[in-house]
Amino acid sequence: MARFTRASAEKIARQLRCDPNFVLAVADVESGGRSDLPDGRPQILFEAQWFHKLTGGLYDETHPAISSPTWNKALYRGGAAEYDRLAEAEALNHTAALKSASWGLFQIMGFNFDRCDFSNVDDFVAFLKGPDDNDMEAFIRFVMADHRMLHAMQVKDSFTFALLYNGPGQTDYYKGKIDASLAAFAGGADVHQVSDIAAIQTKLGIPADGVWGPQTHDAVIAYQRAHGLTPDGIVGPMTREALHLGRIAA
Repeated sequence: MARFTRASAEKIARQLRCDPNFVLAVADVESGGRSDLPDGRPQILFEAQWFHKLTGGLYDETHPAISSPTWNKALYRGGAAEYDRLAEAEALNHTAALKSASWGLFQIMGFNFDRCDFSNVDDFVAFLKGPDDNDMEAFIRFVMADHRMLHAMQVKDSFTFALLYNGPGQTDYYKGKIDASLAAFAGGADVHQVSDIAAIQTKLGIPADGVWGPQTHDAVIAYQRAHGLTPDGIVGPMTREALHLGRIAA
């Protein structure tokens, strides 16, 4: 279960000429700062609306859990179960399925394979299934392919970055998440050293799959609001104390 470190972020930041805290924030927002699942496979999210788009809606009626004309958060299963959704889609259209998932530490959509300098999506996926540094290399290529995105990182323009990276649908939402994470890292937090995600999930009363996904993030915010804490979605010292968890290991 490899985790992203400040040293890793600094390596990327040197190539992109940006603040490593911004790199940390992006990794935190996209994947909780972990480059793979407990079983060693890259983290993915299968996007049913993209499978719908790439297959012309052919499977909307027969396979509604993996093909939908609109984005539906309820379709996500999270963690390793996303691979079950991917396998169902691959059985119908292998290439469209791989293009319809976001991959790895920085959750780059498969259809962006060419932007990361790959000739096909299979090679892109195989690359991200390789060493952890491959996640970082793919992200560097992806950002450098768009001078606007690169500039947004360099000047810490989180709105423009979120617009270009996550799309126009939820720009303010992702900007807010990046800003909160960026502030935490700039203040000295190192939330990526959290190694007890399953314990946090157990305390929150949600499925303890050990993966920091949208359900965990939302549960943390709800808990923070209910206990008078800053609802930033970050399990920092005060939130850990409220959850009766120990200190983060160095």
